[in-house]
Amino acid sequence: MRIGGDTKEDLLKKLSRVKVKVWAKAMVEGQAFRVAPVTTTVNLLIVTIENLGFTESPDFNEVLVRGIELGYQICHPEVGPRLWLQGGLADGMYYVAMNPLHSRNPNPEPFYLAFPNDWLGQGPGMKAKLPLDQKIIFAQE
Repeated sequence: MRIGGDTKEDLLKKLSRVKVKVWAKAMVEGQAFRVAPVTTTVNLLIVTIENLGFTESPDFNEVLVRGIELGYQICHPEVGPRLWLQGGLADGMYYVAMNPLHSRNPNPEPFYLAFPNDWLGQGPGMKAKLPLDQKIIFAQE
């Protein structure tokens, strides 16, 4: 998929036409969210928590650490909103493996995408336990 090439304002305008949870919108509007300065192609990989080798429910931070240990990369924050606009994922809920951002909630969170419910939202927080069948989107080379 491609990220970058638009301003933050352009991205927010595109997101205003689709279902975006209030806190997810606040994450994009926040100072920590930046669009990539140039258009870049990002290769994505969808894995489950179980695919990462867990046998018990980990928290989100443990998922990020394990993904990095396996050679996956943390996604640019723009991946969540761009992937949401692009669509095309199978039904289910997907968390984006990313450094969490603050929204109106005081706890930093990642983005999640839900299909067929059709929304972009903010994730579980870093300490929430995730089920073994939870889908996670990582970047890869």
